[in-house]
Amino acid sequence: MFQKLQKNRHLIPYILLAAFLFAMFCMVKEPTRDDFYYQSIKADSLGDMMAFLSQMYLSWSSRMVTEPLVVLLVNLDMMVWRIFCVANILIIALSVRYLLGVRNSVWKNSALCMLVGSFPFSYYASAGWITTTAIYLISISLGLVALYPLRRLLDGKRSAWWENALFILSAILACNHEQVGAVVLGVYLCSCAYCAVLRRKISRMQICQIAIAVASILFVLTCPGDAIRMEVEAQTWLPEYADWTFWEKLLRGILHAADYYFYTTGINFFAFALVFTLGLALFLRPVRNWKKALSLGTGLWLCLAVGIILLQRLGVLEKDVLFPWEEYGVNMLARGVDVTRAASALLLLLLLFCELFWLFGNSASFWTASMLLAAGFGSAAVLGFSPTVYASGNRVFSIFVYATIVLICYIVNKVFADSCGRRERLALLVTGAFSLASTAKNIWLVLGA
Repeated sequence: MFQKLQKNRHLIPYILLAAFLFAMFCMVKEPTRDDFYYQSIKADSLGDMMAFLSQMYLSWSSRMVTEPLVVLLVNLDMMVWRIFCVANILIIALSVRYLLGVRNSVWKNSALCMLVGSFPFSYYASAGWITTTAIYLISISLGLVALYPLRRLLDGKRSAWWENALFILSAILACNHEQVGAVVLGVYLCSCAYCAVLRRKISRMQICQIAIAVASILFVLTCPGDAIRMEVEAQTWLPEYADWTFWEKLLRGILHAADYYFYTTGINFFAFALVFTLGLALFLRPVRNWKKALSLGTGLWLCLAVGIILLQRLGVLEKDVLFPWEEYGVNMLARGVDVTRAASALLLLLLLFCELFWLFGNSASFWTASMLLAAGFGSAAVLGFSPTVYASGNRVFSIFVYATIVLICYIVNKVFADSCGRRERLALLVTGAFSLASTAKNIWLVLGA
């Protein structure tokens, strides 16, 4: 028994992760906000459910897969919802482990679990705990499962027919969420470009998953309810949205995503974790000193910026002193200081791409890491094409945060050894420190949500 435990000790972090998540979700005692609306739908009546879905499709949303799941969960005991959340987050953690090829290294699996467990789950309280978790967690977890064929392709393994059926079903369900669908499509398109250039062959599963993602996005774009919802939300949240051009929407989305990632008043510990993990990886590699200085400058600038935010929130500094950190308004592009602030955040993001190149060179590792960062950023920047770009809350950045978690784990897995030496302990210290800080903030916010 003891020998079996020793052999599988890399699974202990996942058991601890499940226990921690269950305890945290037990802090949520009852439904909130939108959950009460979904509770009014009778989950045990097929007629009521079909009428509800028809109404949603024609007047509000294209999410025909996740909406019934929300109705089901809000009408069941809260314990079922807690188990649902824990199961999906475990699928996310184990999927990241599988897709990145993380082996049985205890410290690497520990770092992965700490990062996944410290995700800011309080984001999901903004539109109702059950509603938001049901929509986002199932989409993200199945979206990762839909990427499994890429891992099989890299390993030179063939999938059984039932596995391919599972991957296809996962893609159909996950891509019903427009952000996840865009990410899955982007990842598979990049993989096809890689395989076409270097392997001279594209698999049928790649083509199949791309077709599903494209069909899902077309379904979203042609849904009459989404168009109506856009009009209603524009009138409610952002009347100026109707006058924006394509390029204005794109620019606002890009600037808003960059600003959130680095300068959010809630402190994005995952941006810190990425900046410092990447900086540590560079310092341990034989790169030029000026490159190390730039990576150090990125971390110092981020600390300075967040320090100013905290001082302003505590009232030590006025909000308009040095570098205004107030929330964006609808006239963001008309205010030079807002553009300057967001542009500096965009510069930090570009520096991260440069650091990835300095770390990996012009290799498949660099392009993979860049794709992860670009996919997360793109999932947030696309919100510029929504009138709720400034009103949706932090939950719309969930995919960006998860992409960061995957990227940090990718860097750790590629740069550091499986055995825990001095360098590996430093990496564990960096990821662990920010993960614990995020976890502490998360518990505090969940208790107050």
